[in-house]
Amino acid sequence: MKKKNAEHFIDLESKRLGVNLRDHILELVIEAPPTISHYTGAFQGSVYGYMHTMDDHIVARLQMGEKENYIQGLSFAGAHQISGDGMGPAVTNGRKGAKIILDMMEEDKKEGK
Repeated sequence: MKKKNAEHFIDLESKRLGVNLRDHILELVIEAPPTISHYTGAFQGSVYGYMHTMDDHIVARLQMGEKENYIQGLSFAGAHQISGDGMGPAVTNGRKGAKIILDMMEEDKKEGK
């Protein structure tokens, strides 16, 4: 079911963007709280204990933020945005991803796209 839903949304977004996203996906991994709970035994699928490295922490991510928007109208969200991995920052990161896309849409509007 997870794979079916992921493929559906990839196709939907490909159509909306006018870009075949499948041509750019090397590997598709779907993870949800039940999966995490099953394999790690984490309570209700919570992800804790992520350790940032020097190349992957908030300061480095802030410096590289503009360069991570490879496709106009598409942004990282969830656990893979500025604040780091895990379920805790996922909401904040989703909000940041939405803001990035809204800013892109505003730029497009100004440029007459």
